[in-house]
Amino acid sequence: SYLSPTRQGDNSLIISEIPYLYWYLIPCKMKVILILLLSCCTIGLCAQVKSYDYAYEKKKGICVYSIAGKTEVLVTQGHDPCISPDGTKLAYTVYSKNGNRTIGIIDLTTKQKTLLHTNSHNCYGPVWSPDGNYVVYNVFDEQKANWSISVINIADGLPRVITKKQEQCYSPAWSNDSKSVITQDLDDIFVFDLGGNIINRYIVTDVVKGMGLSSTDRVL
Repeated sequence: SYLSPTRQGDNSLIISEIPYLYWYLIPCKMKVILILLLSCCTIGLCAQVKSYDYAYEKKKGICVYSIAGKTEVLVTQGHDPCISPDGTKLAYTVYSKNGNRTIGIIDLTTKQKTLLHTNSHNCYGPVWSPDGNYVVYNVFDEQKANWSISVINIADGLPRVITKKQEQCYSPAWSNDSKSVITQDLDDIFVFDLGGNIINRYIVTDVVKGMGLSSTDRVL
């Protein structure tokens, strides 16, 4: 047993029980420290990164949902939720009491919240890149009274406007390879690379006559 190591007839300890003898030789204070360290290690090993499959808004706030766990979790107050590709983080629009809008990110495991430095008091609608390295969003340039599209690299946190070559861009979306952003100006569809170059342009009226992307005449 742990308390009374079994002895053979020659009064020698069984080899497998020698470690238990060492335990009795350790001072009590040291035993407490070792137990605490082992407990911390066990907790750390048992802690699992939480991931979810969907994010959506309800009256009570932004929720995330796990298909495997069949659980819904209320995360925070805000709008325009977008869950990261690995399901571990949430990007969303944060509204301040004075009416400003910025972009926040929540770690869904630790619940830690981070506000991105967007260099603007009016931005919204974050969208994760498929590789999880970037967030793209709508941002308003107050000096030019112009809606633009900005991208933030999560690694360095630096925002970069990528639609300087085209005014009034909205509703960003990503290409599958995370190398370009698709957006529109209520008339045409543009594809920008992350350096801000227009790499493609689709004139909607050339494809479907009499259709636009504005709320007054769109059909899709």
